[in-house]
Amino acid sequence: MAGDIAALMDASHLDKATLLGHSLGGKVAMTFALSYPDQTQALIPVDIAPVIYHHRFDSLIKALQDLPLSTLTSRKEADDYLRSRIEDPALRSFLLQNLVMRAGQFRWRLNLTTIQTNMDTLLGFPEFPLEVRYWGPACFIHGGASNYLRSEHRPLIQARFPQARIITLDDAGHWLHV
Repeated sequence: MAGDIAALMDASHLDKATLLGHSLGGKVAMTFALSYPDQTQALIPVDIAPVIYHHRFDSLIKALQDLPLSTLTSRKEADDYLRSRIEDPALRSFLLQNLVMRAGQFRWRLNLTTIQTNMDTLLGFPEFPLEVRYWGPACFIHGGASNYLRSEHRPLIQARFPQARIITLDDAGHWLHV
């Protein structure tokens, strides 16, 4: 995905970009900055660290896959169906933004099977030689109620991104924008 950004910038004749990415998007932005530092103006990873994560989302993906799309008549009905399996209303609302009506039937904008199949890759982070760093400006934004960017990640962030500042939004969880 970092290579895709480089190709897009090249095709658009952009010399540098400021990259902001949340979660997986933050990993892509960090990978781009480490791979293409001369094309990175600044970096803003949101609630993510340059590490491999070990949690899984199988139950969440299963809940979305089990939604009876063929008989679903409204987004409220989908929310009601998911309520017992996804307790957090903000998370349900966020996920249901990817439920779209096409040709008179609800469907997921996301390819849930592909996400589930590639979960290890999505949770990973590329291995870079120890000397690879991004020396430009970086601001990591952390949701204080989230465990995605933990105190033990800070030394690695500082090692890879020496100019990094870490800002915490105390009451925000992983989905800071929700």
